[in-house]
Amino acid sequence: MQRLAQKLAGMGMFSALENISNFMAAVQSGRWDQLPAEEQRHWLTLLRGLLGIRALGDNERLSSDQDLSDCWTIIDAQLTAVERRISRG
Repeated sequence: MQRLAQKLAGMGMFSALENISNFMAAVQSGRWDQLPAEEQRHWLTLLRGLLGIRALGDNERLSSDQDLSDCWTIIDAQLTAVERRISRG
């Protein structure tokens, strides 16, 4: 995500950076693991929408970007894990 954030800053796409940087700060500080699973799901869903096909993925400069693709993979895996935790109660 850090490489993607640097690319977005270089492209002047600052509106996407706030949510990405907040997420990275939460993970880096250890606060992410302290959040309830429902809140983690909320933030992951928000990030997936922000980085998804109908958002940054629609940008022709980013549509085939490996860093963006890697972020999709990580977010989807995390979201699947969080959903499993929620469904187990």
